[in-house]
Amino acid sequence: MPATRDKLGDPAEFGRGTLARGISPADIPVEPEGGEFGSGLIRGFAVITRGEALGHDLWIDKTFLQQVADSLNAEQGGAKSRFTHPGLSADGLGKYLGRAHKATVDGDTIRADLHLAQSAHRSPDGDLAAYVMQLATEDAAAFGASIVFAHDFDAEDEFENDHLQEVEETDWRGQPVKRMRFRSPDAENTKHLRHARLSALRAVDIVDSPAANPNGLFRRGDAIADEAESLLSFALGLTEEPPVASSFDVHPQRVQSFVAKFLERHRLSVVNKDEAMSTATTPQTGNPPAGETKPAEGREHFAAELNRYVTRFGAEHGTAWFTSGKSWEQALEAHAVVLEAQLTASRKDVEELTAKLASLDRGETDPVSTSGDGNAGAKKKTGLASLISMPTAS
Repeated sequence: MPATRDKLGDPAEFGRGTLARGISPADIPVEPEGGEFGSGLIRGFAVITRGEALGHDLWIDKTFLQQVADSLNAEQGGAKSRFTHPGLSADGLGKYLGRAHKATVDGDTIRADLHLAQSAHRSPDGDLAAYVMQLATEDAAAFGASIVFAHDFDAEDEFENDHLQEVEETDWRGQPVKRMRFRSPDAENTKHLRHARLSALRAVDIVDSPAANPNGLFRRGDAIADEAESLLSFALGLTEEPPVASSFDVHPQRVQSFVAKFLERHRLSVVNKDEAMSTATTPQTGNPPAGETKPAEGREHFAAELNRYVTRFGAEHGTAWFTSGKSWEQALEAHAVVLEAQLTASRKDVEELTAKLASLDRGETDPVSTSGDGNAGAKKKTGLASLISMPTAS
């Protein structure tokens, strides 16, 4: 279990590109007996398009397009193509379609030719090759593709660092602060998403358009995953319409009731992340609502705030109060209590010392004595005088 938990915390090993649709205009875009396998050829299908990779917080720019085209053309025998991406309930076995060849950059889109394999006519899900060729012929706009690729994280980090700008933001207390943020040089990347960079191209998969083909073969491989998502959405209250979850042989309302009781028993709730962040501070003070901690604002801000607490309140109290989620005002109040306690203790010590001094004898009560070192006339001091050390003449 720990290994699985650690793995889930890691960034995704592979990414998926933007959904590209359509077939380039041609006299004969589909050849049922063409291609290197003699089993079918689809010319000029859209591989990937410039823009946002939905669901991945990535921006596909022209540099990435060229990287994909170069990588696809460098693949000896072309890049493999499958019938939809492997999903939650199905891997890529039995979904092989063929190979993508001859990539070209057409404006903001990469196009290639799909050479269908003979095995794609006899897959466990039926004649997939014939289906995709028919779809490309009858409704080219519904014919879509999406790449699977490995990130070049170093190149992505370098690009991001080269385009940092100082911007003014508001911290959790409502105070203006200046921070360095990535600002995309692409005017259309208004969300300033991270620009993707390619390390390796894994596959060019043909994907479905649910709106254009809701019941087509493209959905068959991911039917269980789709039904699971619909069932969970209903059980968690994200949708009101109960799904028909035939694959699980369960009643949606029973699942919904079980989930509701589970959440209540464990004092849990389902909250939209965007809405939670927007209500994370109160408008009156800028502090987090009672019982909540400050929203995370990055390593740099965390270190600065921690240093602020330690400098003002000391290492012991400052660290403890900051990590426990005390606001600055709450920490000041706690610090005042500590100082008052220290002052009270100091006053008590002064009173005790004053009482001791008052009780000491003042004056000399013992006769003159002679010390053993031959210094005659040295008098023994008592009382307050015994507490005072006088320098001796050299």
